[in-house]
Amino acid sequence: MNKACTYIITNKAHTEFFVGSTNDLARKIFRYKKGLEQGIPNTHKFTKLVWYQSAQTLDQAIAEEQRIKSEPKNAKLNLIRQINPQWRDLYQDII
Repeated sequence: MNKACTYIITNKAHTEFFVGSTNDLARKIFRYKKGLEQGIPNTHKFTKLVWYQSAQTLDQAIAEEQRIKSEPKNAKLNLIRQINPQWRDLYQDII
């Protein structure tokens, strides 16, 4: 998926979340899964894509990322539950 996106990834236990944006979601999630990303996502073993949303531009995706990051954890949980109530790993849907 070579398109601007905002996404939420989580660990296996669904206890922590990372919100990000990218212009190549499949590549980015692949890098998380292989432990190739540096920093917080790799440290916390964020490997499960549970939510994503397309945007027209990367700037719009980044703005949405910032908005979601400013929301409380409960709002993030609601976003996930709306499109992914089973908490499936959505990676297979985007490759």
